[in-house]
Amino acid sequence: MNRLLVAVLCVSIWACQSESSTNNQSSNPAIEQQIESILSGMSLEEKIGQTALRNASGVVDGQLTEELKASVESIKEELASAQERISEFEKAQAAEEAVATFNTRMEEIDSIYDLDESDAAFIAEKIKGLD
Repeated sequence: MNRLLVAVLCVSIWACQSESSTNNQSSNPAIEQQIESILSGMSLEEKIGQTALRNASGVVDGQLTEELKASVESIKEELASAQERISEFEKAQAAEEAVATFNTRMEEIDSIYDLDESDAAFIAEKIKGLD
């Protein structure tokens, strides 16, 4: 009886592992494309929610909801901070590009014309606002 029970248990474990490994290896490109299409249409919050629900076995619903809300809020704060840093970086990069463009223009004018300091300052003031 014990041997039969062990044999059934072993076969069950093997079947579960075999089914699990088969399910994880999708060989159908149409299914993969449909999954990608669905994922691309989901917001970050929806993806987080789906991930949390998949991993939430055994958690009380109220506790899960509060944890999810806290997690979403934390991610929103991190995203806002990252967007702010990106914006600051883009502004700094635009300023550097403007200075480089200005310097290039002034060097070209200086190479063509023999200007004294006051003329160069006057021209620099006039071209400073050009795109």
